[in-house]
Amino acid sequence: RNFNIWVGTSGFSTSKNIKEATVMFRVENSWIEGNALARSEIKLVKWDNGTWKILETSEKNRDGTYTYFEGKTTSFSPFAVTGIKEAAPTAALSGLTASPTATTTAVPSEVAQPGNLAIILVVIVLIAVIGMSVAVYMKRK
Repeated sequence: RNFNIWVGTSGFSTSKNIKEATVMFRVENSWIEGNALARSEIKLVKWDNGTWKILETSEKNRDGTYTYFEGKTTSFSPFAVTGIKEAAPTAALSGLTASPTATTTAVPSEVAQPGNLAIILVVIVLIAVIGMSVAVYMKRK
């Protein structure tokens, strides 16, 4: 399961108009530990031209319940939050391609495919956070 972030309705969200955007999200610490992931292995990925691209993702803060991250993107499309093992065997990494920027490395589709209950839960939490942020923003107006 993935999520979209909509930016207007008239084609505003193009690389011509967006130099760099930041997507902030949080992941439950219990999910990270339960899946034996290091925090540095949590990645925001974006669907782009038929493949998942790993976005530059960094940990920003941590409390007793959540770890907060931010991912950088130059465009908007379906996103997913996933854990990608850093110490994966070479054969598992053969589908990755290097490029000059951190935002264009391809992720093998099987890594972020829907169906993984843990990823679905993370996406639901992320959508809730975005919804709460919009509600707070609208309340301030």
